[in-house]
Amino acid sequence: MTTKDRSKARNVTGRLKVAIDLMVWEALPYSEAAKAAGLTTRALRKALDRPHVCAYLAGGKAQLRASEGPRTLHRLVQLAHQDRNANAAVAACKAIENIPDNKNSPGRPGQAQVAGFVIVLREQPAAIPPAGAPVVIEATPEPRAVSSPVRQISSDVDR
Repeated sequence: MTTKDRSKARNVTGRLKVAIDLMVWEALPYSEAAKAAGLTTRALRKALDRPHVCAYLAGGKAQLRASEGPRTLHRLVQLAHQDRNANAAVAACKAIENIPDNKNSPGRPGQAQVAGFVIVLREQPAAIPPAGAPVVIEATPEPRAVSSPVRQISSDVDR
């Protein structure tokens, strides 16, 4: 291996870049991408343990997703308007409806997620429970007269 083919520190260049680009753009499994780029499978696997390499791979996947977005939408529209498979048409319509419109929509692919809780405080009318709210039924047991089993046994022996 010459120094020309090696990646610089904390950069993805050389054969490593070729292998990852083959994985992203040619859909090669990492073992085949490594072989095509002149790396061993183990070397590529070890490189994928490094954060900057994973970041490069994630960036490539985001570019692929962005470039395929318009074509995917057109394909979904074609499926939605075809008459041969009604189930595929319905599924395509549902998929089209669930695609977010803007960049700030929650659940957008590639959007950073932040851990935490969202607490919504709303005052509900007391008479009408909110739709889908669980109904709470309060029940208290009635007091019973407890008879002693000892008395029952002794009364049975007396007979």
